[in-house]
Amino acid sequence: MRKSLYLTLVSFLCALTLHAAPTEMKGWKSKAGTTLEAKALTIEGGEVTFEKKDGKTLKVALDKLADADRKALEDHFKVDATGNAAPDFGKPQGEASGPIDAGGSNYFLYLPQSLKGGRKHPLIFYTAAGGGSADTLKPLIEGAEMCGWVVACSVESKNEGEKNHEHAKKCVEHLKKTLPLDEKRIYFAGNSGGARMAFTNAAKLDGAGVLAQIAGAQPGELKKGNPYFFISGAYDYNRYGTASSYTEVARSGAIRFHPGGHENGPDWLVTEGIVWLEGQWHRKAKAESPARADYEAAVLGWIQKLKSTEDYRAAWWTGFLRESGVMAANEAALNAHADLTAEPANSAYADGISKLEEFAALVLSPGPQSAPECFEHTSEEIQREVNKLLETHANTPWVKGVLEALKKKTDKG
Repeated sequence: MRKSLYLTLVSFLCALTLHAAPTEMKGWKSKAGTTLEAKALTIEGGEVTFEKKDGKTLKVALDKLADADRKALEDHFKVDATGNAAPDFGKPQGEASGPIDAGGSNYFLYLPQSLKGGRKHPLIFYTAAGGGSADTLKPLIEGAEMCGWVVACSVESKNEGEKNHEHAKKCVEHLKKTLPLDEKRIYFAGNSGGARMAFTNAAKLDGAGVLAQIAGAQPGELKKGNPYFFISGAYDYNRYGTASSYTEVARSGAIRFHPGGHENGPDWLVTEGIVWLEGQWHRKAKAESPARADYEAAVLGWIQKLKSTEDYRAAWWTGFLRESGVMAANEAALNAHADLTAEPANSAYADGISKLEEFAALVLSPGPQSAPECFEHTSEEIQREVNKLLETHANTPWVKGVLEALKKKTDKG
């Protein structure tokens, strides 16, 4: 009991040092000679967020304050050269930490190097079908670095685990208490049975969205309007359930296939899922912010990099971001890549992605949803419709391989 109390106290004290606490309530003087009675909460982008006695908040440019008060705030929040509070999360950035005890439940953590001080960051919490480790975090890192997301995974998550949700809830609550997270932006992810748990966690913990690999949701767990990104193996036995879930939320969802079975697929699909989810948030929020500016700069750099390796993916993202309005402020920068979308193979790839989403909704979603009917299964309709698509996409990068894999019977459970 004493050891438990000691560990709890240490955890609490560590939490207090993760980022600078608000200042005391006092009078802050401006260069114009006015005084504001408030406590300073954070500094971001050269602006101080103050909270007045009545609980109302307002932002004031740091350079509008009298020199003595500006210096006091810079020292208190450890403001860096960018005008942001220097990050101090109590854990190293750019490497995995853990396992971290959350009161009997444990998780591994990755804090991207791109995290900025003075901000609240999204979290993506992963539940793996066979339990989590530091390696579980690796596929999520590229997208998390681009989008400024905190990444964590449950150690105890396992298929058929009776306390999976309880473990996830404890870990998420611990993360909320010990890191500057945006509690409106807690995303859940997982693979196979872990993906099913991700949907459950999102439903019960008011998640902002889900990134699901090789499994769909249980009835009643999808929330209208929330974004969902599905990844499915082309001949995965869960493809019918995944397609059915996608169809239910198609207006706010996306589905991607890889040419395999019941396996996670390439890491780049996870990166695309995180980038897509982040874009959906900014599209819906319709607000300019330092976080959005960082996201847009990162995505433009990523597209430039993809041009030299997989230009069909660069073309798809250029077209999608321009047409969806996610990056309206950067339309000129996106138009600089317009030549990509004119390439026949690249436009065929974009068409193929769209056709595969239609195929999921119209052909796969009515298929068998449960075992053993979904094992080693195909149908005449699947064969016929895939052959039609192959007439157009016989040479389309990536899409051709997916279509050929869709013709196979699903794998065994």
